[in-house]
Amino acid sequence: MKKIFERNDKNNRRGKMTAVLAAALAAAMMAGCGASPQTQNTTAAQTQAAVTATTEAVKPQAAETTAASAETTAAAAGATAAAGTAASGTGTTATISEDDARQAALTHAGLSEGDVTFINTHLDRDDGRLVYDVEFYSGNSEYDYEIDAATGEIVSYDYDVESYNLASGAGQTQSGEYISETDARNAALTHAGLAEADVTFVKTHLDRDDGRMVYDVEFYSGSSEYDYEIDASTGEIISFDYDAESYQNTATSGQSQSGDYITVDEAKAAAFTHAGVAETDTTRLKVEMDYDDGRAVYEVEFNVGRTEYNYEIDAVTGDLLSYDMDND
Repeated sequence: MKKIFERNDKNNRRGKMTAVLAAALAAAMMAGCGASPQTQNTTAAQTQAAVTATTEAVKPQAAETTAASAETTAAAAGATAAAGTAASGTGTTATISEDDARQAALTHAGLSEGDVTFINTHLDRDDGRLVYDVEFYSGNSEYDYEIDAATGEIVSYDYDVESYNLASGAGQTQSGEYISETDARNAALTHAGLAEADVTFVKTHLDRDDGRMVYDVEFYSGSSEYDYEIDASTGEIISFDYDAESYQNTATSGQSQSGDYITVDEAKAAAFTHAGVAETDTTRLKVEMDYDDGRAVYEVEFNVGRTEYNYEIDAVTGDLLSYDMDND
């Protein structure tokens, strides 16, 4: 606003100088009428001098006016650029509100606010762009959204079925492409060599892992914990993990200092027997002794094809303490 007043003031001064010039010209013309040639020449010279002086006086004012106009134009361009930046989502403030972001996510999910429980809605920056992270549940399904904080556009979203439960052993999608929860549990139990009556299931749910739908199956038997990932389409075991929880062996406690350990070959043999492979089938074989919770153990690692095995063998008794297998 101050710059506008200054520009108006300069324009007023320029107008005054123009008026002075016009008055000088008029006076010179009137004075020259009816005068002698010598007087007319003198008057003409005086008029030319007045015009020159007035013009020179006006020039700085014109220059100042031009500079002010340029400054105003630059400021307008800067404001336009800033508006464009905010519109592209790379600014420092959000254009839409949290409620707008939530509504955008709900609309995309085909849900209403009464159908969901919101877990998290907060502003974050992703790759230089301000986004809202919106997370909510509906029934046993979890939804995660990223909403552009400037435009309200959906940047990314993720959907997971948690604790998936289908009656009558269905476990199938409408296209029939997935095995049932019961099938997944049976696959894990068969691999572990256990019956359903021998275990306590902790969870069985459908999840997505590296773009593949899998069942996560977790259960206990006695003091041992089992974790399995089962391919939801084929029933194939993708990975598994076994841990002996709260392991107690009073008969052999304290023997670790006596050096009464099984050999490396015996530890390897225990792992190979459990995995059902021969040493000649393996690659990247590594065996080393370590201490875990004060107990001496052999850690045995090897690959068979693209499958990686990891075992912990009690160095005193040869018992299998833990193992896992991963298909790369």
